Amino acid sequence: MQQNEKKFFQERHRKIHHEFNNLTDLELRTFKLLDEEIIEDIRRLDQYMRFREIEFEDADALMLSEPFNQALFRHEVQRFRQRYPKETTDKSYSRRQSDDFKPTRHYYTNHIVSQYDIENHVRRVGELELQLNNFIIAFDFGYIVEKVKYDEDQAQVVTNSTRQPHSNIQHALNIEQQITSKEKLEQFIQYLPAKIIEDQERTLEDTKTRFIAFVSMVVVVY
Repeated sequence: MQQNEKKFFQERHRKIHHEFNNLTDLELRTFKLLDEEIIEDIRRLDQYMRFREIEFEDADALMLSEPFNQALFRHEVQRFRQRYPKETTDKSYSRRQSDDFKPTRHYYTNHIVSQYDIENHVRRVGELELQLNNFIIAFDFGYIVEKVKYDEDQAQVVTNSTRQPHSNIQHALNIEQQITSKEKLEQFIQYLPAKIIEDQERTLEDTKTRFIAFVSMVVVVY
């Protein structure tokens, strides 16, 4: 399998260099590093990790961990849904050569309740963008965040809040990838479960501040 991967990417990088004859060696190495990072995450997902489904009735979110206080969690999800009733929002920006550069388009979905919602949103964006041109893609999630503290009497104090996804590509938390075809888009979609599991593993290890669930997502392209 690894030998086939090596041949595939050698040929891919040769074609990239041929198609973009002004591509510097540094830029080509960047393409290679991004490919290797995604492939490693997919391989790690297949061999070592599995998403743990959390049984939580009527969660209206993609659960990463069971909340300490279910009532507070449900209230925070409901508050978010009421604030952002529109399921999808697309925003466009002009390119600017400055320190405040923003991606050309943001594609929000405000109703993530399953892994399929995530994959379908990325696929929708990718298919729309491929009709226009090749593009670079990145993404981030909106979370329900739970914080647990103890007061002076050692009583547990739980608070919930929503952390919105980052929309500026300069601060994106997740890997960027060049998309040049539907095949490349599907490869990127294969990477998404690895990121979901990574967030779940991080949540289970941290007992004070936890990402309890995904509620939204933004895909940024430029």
